[in-house]
Amino acid sequence: MLSAKVREKSIGKMSSMRLLAVLLVPVVALIMGAAVPEVLAWGGWGDWGDCEELPLEAKIIFETNFTDNDTGIQVFADGDPWKKLMIIDPDGDLMFNISTWGSLRHFGLAELFSESNEPNWTEDMSHSEILGLFDEGIYKFFARSIEGEWLKGCAELSKDLPCAPTGLSPSNVTVLANGILLEWDHVTQMLVPFDDVATCSGGDIDVETYQVIVENLETENQFSIFVEAPPDGDTQVTLPPEFVENGVTYKWEVLAIADNGNQTIAEAWFCTGDVGDPCPEPGD
Repeated sequence: MLSAKVREKSIGKMSSMRLLAVLLVPVVALIMGAAVPEVLAWGGWGDWGDCEELPLEAKIIFETNFTDNDTGIQVFADGDPWKKLMIIDPDGDLMFNISTWGSLRHFGLAELFSESNEPNWTEDMSHSEILGLFDEGIYKFFARSIEGEWLKGCAELSKDLPCAPTGLSPSNVTVLANGILLEWDHVTQMLVPFDDVATCSGGDIDVETYQVIVENLETENQFSIFVEAPPDGDTQVTLPPEFVENGVTYKWEVLAIADNGNQTIAEAWFCTGDVGDPCPEPGD
């Protein structure tokens, strides 16, 4: 049998304010508010056109963890190997600046993923204040290749955020002969920026994809899968039987990923055990 319970607070997070997760050696310079019109002139570029057609793939999004009550920014860039990368905000200010040095200059970097710290809405700053730090609009990415050429890319940041997935409840965790069925409710509305109480009355939003991540809290093994949002709203994933163990507590999270890239996470937990002998709640 399986007993399950929605987790009321964060599982496994180190703190409400995580440090900037840049997966590089300490050559990162994060610079805010510096006007750099000369950067825009280096390439001699005027109209940028369609961001998806530019040689440098780029993305900038908001990620909200509704269970942990925090929100941060994520950036991604990918293209030919480069030795310098800059991001310019919609006001023309330099927001991000990174360069390679030493031996790494001869190789360059071809891909970067980074996320900011994630202030807690109740302890650090409100949800509205976090969103207010970043303007909506086109963010321009400049990368200088190891051959010295300038590559460009761009991405649009939107403040239309999907609400958190709901329905991560015991009634939606079912033991089957071929694994465990996890179900949740399809997200259709936007999360309204708030100072005190979160609301989901911001109108319709198109959630295209869900990511489901399940972690065995004893072995730390993970199962992760992306699923397209079905037109009938029937959202579910079946864990394969080889991932399921009896008497084990599992953490699971569902990310609702909107068509603009913004994503909102909800987390819960469940455990496998006999009736009358439930698994321990995380943290016990």
